[in-house]
Amino acid sequence: MTPLRKIIARNLRTLRRARGLGQVELAVIAGVDRSYISDIEQGKYGVSIDKIDTLAAALGVAPWEMLHPHTASNAGKAAPEN
Repeated sequence: MTPLRKIIARNLRTLRRARGLGQVELAVIAGVDRSYISDIEQGKYGVSIDKIDTLAAALGVAPWEMLHPHTASNAGKAAPEN
């Protein structure tokens, strides 16, 4: 598994769980098959930028958060107030 594929897999899983979503629920929201979510989380597939955008929207995050190495470690934390 490439480093970027590993980051996406970890972030997808962490963000999904932080929102209390199962793979089936996320798949329905994103309009993809549940097995596709599972395969991404296992690093079996590379994900197109369009699918990253779709999954990010379904999770309510910016697409760059799917690619950022530190998103998973901050997924459960509240955004800082200004």
